[in-house]
Amino acid sequence: MLRVAHASRVVPRRASAAPVAYVPVRGVRVPSKHRLANITASKPSAASARPATPHRDAPLSRPGELPRLEFDAPTAPTDEQRAFTAPPLSPALVHRVQALLGEHARPTMPQAHSLAYFFQGTPSRHTILAAETGSGKTLAYLLPVLQALHTTRTVTEHADVARVRAGHEPRILPRALVLAPTHELARQIADVAKALCHDASHKLRVACSSKPAYAAHLHQDLAQLRTRAEAPADVPGAPISPDVLVSTPSFLNEYAERLLGWDNVQALVVDEADTLLDRGFRAATQRLLDSVPPSARHMFVTATIPQSMRALLEARYADLHVLASPHLHRLPPRLKAIFVDPGGNKELAVLKELFRVFTAPGCEKDQVLIFRDKRHGVEQLSRYLSARQVEHVALTGGADDRRTRTSRELDPFLARPASYRAGAEPPADAPRVLLTTSLLSRGLDFGPFVRHVFLPDAGRHAVRSVHAANNNALELLHRAGRSARAGRAGTVVVFDKDSAPGKTKVLINRRGQKRGIVRGQMALLVDALQRKKKRRA
Repeated sequence: MLRVAHASRVVPRRASAAPVAYVPVRGVRVPSKHRLANITASKPSAASARPATPHRDAPLSRPGELPRLEFDAPTAPTDEQRAFTAPPLSPALVHRVQALLGEHARPTMPQAHSLAYFFQGTPSRHTILAAETGSGKTLAYLLPVLQALHTTRTVTEHADVARVRAGHEPRILPRALVLAPTHELARQIADVAKALCHDASHKLRVACSSKPAYAAHLHQDLAQLRTRAEAPADVPGAPISPDVLVSTPSFLNEYAERLLGWDNVQALVVDEADTLLDRGFRAATQRLLDSVPPSARHMFVTATIPQSMRALLEARYADLHVLASPHLHRLPPRLKAIFVDPGGNKELAVLKELFRVFTAPGCEKDQVLIFRDKRHGVEQLSRYLSARQVEHVALTGGADDRRTRTSRELDPFLARPASYRAGAEPPADAPRVLLTTSLLSRGLDFGPFVRHVFLPDAGRHAVRSVHAANNNALELLHRAGRSARAGRAGTVVVFDKDSAPGKTKVLINRRGQKRGIVRGQMALLVDALQRKKKRRA
């Protein structure tokens, strides 16, 4: 370990004074890796007692160490439901699950915990469902929600007509809301929900506001609702409002006052809760949380539990219950990390790695997903690859497909419910490279041929601070988690000169003795987030 001294006591010659300086202590080895741990309160030191400055809002790590990551500790429940059975699910719902996953499919760990918790005893109205990427969280929350809607269908499905007959303005009243941060994820969730409800004895209506024609259908449903309300009460008719509405918070808040109502909501699911409760989405999400009836069940689904999110929810809900996988905050077990020194030309380094992948034996159909930090980075790399005749798809927040709420160019890369068991191959003429930002790193289920994730900007913010380490960890978990899903193998290529082979530094004290090894921050981070293998007794 190293101790921190005041800059006034140790100032290098001909150098400006820094806030802190690192002085090695003899006889103590610098650790090369750290486990994920919560920040615990300790007695403040003289250095920490000084007033904070704008550039020192988080403690620094020591050379060779990874700053402690502010993630909540996983607490896996013990009860598990290790089979899809009826009961607790309806026979039709079990049949649809088997049609998707196979007759002998067994629940994954988050699905087993969800089935055991929501169908045994009295579950809490506010629940965090947390598990690693690619572990089947979508089914884990859809199954209890769809089963509850099926059970209460005859009681609440005509509440929209009754509301108009009582003298209120017509409103579409969904019985369950599922919130997603992007249109792409909303459409994918809706496709899975529709596949689960496609049975005559368990038929529920699923709507998605991220479909191109949803706004027009919404006005048509309101007109039909007015007509139905004017008809005699004994005239039967199919329900009009959807049972499940999958949407983004911005769309729901825009139409809530005029076309939509939340009086009939029984369940509200916040998918990718770590994103929707972050500063960019928090206000819109909290507005919806405050608008649904107090009796509605809230489910917060996430691949990470930052301590800030846990503190926010605990302060808001006294009965908050956490279902967390023991492998939470871990990279997929079959994900291999490769570190590359980009040198002075990052675009050329990416091109070389693409050539390596496309010429490797057995990778003839592999697809590559490349994440950049900024939109201009995507555009710059896209121009570079286009000039060298590399077919690819570049998708950012301003793309035409996103404005029209379609994803035609994205479809060859995504997994579809119909291809879960078949493992359908992408079209032969489809591009094999997808460039994007963090836009597509939250929750999307990519197909089995997306086996490689490139992170050209991974080492860009590898500074020794808690804030940077947490941001890097969140992005690494989400972005790398788009590959090696559902037990498949995959690779993540990290472009970081400090973590590349041959870049390891050795710490030498004043006597010339070796006192430890300094590895790149991204190498330390990958090592800390990898799932540890159990030692044999």
